[in-house]
Amino acid sequence: MAEILTPVTTPDWVFDAYEDETQFRTFYVTKGLGSGGTYGSAIWHYLQCLKNIGAPLSWSIAPTYQQIADTLLPTYSTVLQEEFQLTEGIDFEVISSQRPKIILKKTKQEIHFKSANRADRLVGPSISHASGTEPGLWKEEAFQKTIARIRHPKAKTLQRLFEGSPEGMGNAYELRANFPEGVDEKKNAVRIILHTEDNETLPDGYIQSLTEAYESDPAKLESYLRGIFTAFTKGTAYWEYRSSRNVALDAKITQLVPIIFCWDLGVSPLAWVAMQHQPHQRRGYHYNRYVAVAEGSGRARGVYDATAEFIATFDPKLYKNTPIEIDGGHDGHVGQVLNGVSAYSEVYRVLKKYYSRVSITAGVSAPDVKDRLEQVNRLLLHELFVVAPQLKNLRKSLESTSLKEGTWELDKKKNKDHSHFADAPGYPLYARTAGKDLLNPFAKRILGTSRL
Repeated sequence: MAEILTPVTTPDWVFDAYEDETQFRTFYVTKGLGSGGTYGSAIWHYLQCLKNIGAPLSWSIAPTYQQIADTLLPTYSTVLQEEFQLTEGIDFEVISSQRPKIILKKTKQEIHFKSANRADRLVGPSISHASGTEPGLWKEEAFQKTIARIRHPKAKTLQRLFEGSPEGMGNAYELRANFPEGVDEKKNAVRIILHTEDNETLPDGYIQSLTEAYESDPAKLESYLRGIFTAFTKGTAYWEYRSSRNVALDAKITQLVPIIFCWDLGVSPLAWVAMQHQPHQRRGYHYNRYVAVAEGSGRARGVYDATAEFIATFDPKLYKNTPIEIDGGHDGHVGQVLNGVSAYSEVYRVLKKYYSRVSITAGVSAPDVKDRLEQVNRLLLHELFVVAPQLKNLRKSLESTSLKEGTWELDKKKNKDHSHFADAPGYPLYARTAGKDLLNPFAKRILGTSRL
């Protein structure tokens, strides 16, 4: 039997879970953002491998393959090297492919990384144990299929551990994990609550940034700081939008990539959003993502007011040579101001006075609403479309926009129509990404990870 190694740092909750050898026990770690739950889960998972030395296979699960690439693989690699003093290439091997896994060479075990979003692929041989991250984004079928595979006859302790921030009420995670902290013998489950402030490795200013991002939404702030289940306001049009993954606290404007000036002209006051397709690196991998970095006030009564807001946001002294692409709904091409001159033509004319590289990239026809919403939701799911925390109008639009029941028609109520700010970037997002592969995040790897 392999020696049970002691990790360099063992959070108390990981030690307690490891010591509990109750068969078929489930641990639910409801956590504040950045509280170290994923890092601790990786420690627990490897310790369970050593405990279950006779069983060759276990699973680690994230909602999407993007999160496996961004979070799980780099975190596991760091834990094995820094906590257990293992050497990559000698003691273990990381396989980054369409079927990602870590091979533990000395014990001849494999940790397979699975996507909860592809519950149809949660099949295969029996496993000894499983861990999962962000279960608030899982469907019930993913829980059921994971639990059903934990049955290997040579495992000493058959268990599972799910860790993640609460994502409102009524979802599969809340229905399973929302019981008082501690042991629930009837469920054969343990709930562990982690607070963001308890993680001593957090970057300076992280909690302040999180508080500022959600200060207007006390329920979410309580949930994301304290790991408590609270009710979230939720629409139906952007069903994959989650503040915990799609609000990027690190989002910043850059002069190095084009600014996409996105418009929705269907109502007054006008809605506009500025977006960039920025290179991004996170926990071991790098890729490009669309980042909404600025927005209109919601008070602009015409294209001139809205364009003035844009110029005030993007100082021409700093962004004069940054490409600016005018994009959005197709109706901006229709003659509607100054005796038939289109809105986009007027925006172009004004911007050219201040910026040297301006172009109109908006399409002349509108995509089907169903196609557009499905594509934006795919981007949200894979964290390829994120929003800066200060964009309160866009965030409210993504959270609150609904569909009329049984249709793909947006529910636009008079004086309560939140749809326009999300519509603005939706058109260019569809035009620029429809038909492209969003599911291959394993192409490039860089060094580095964190314990968030």
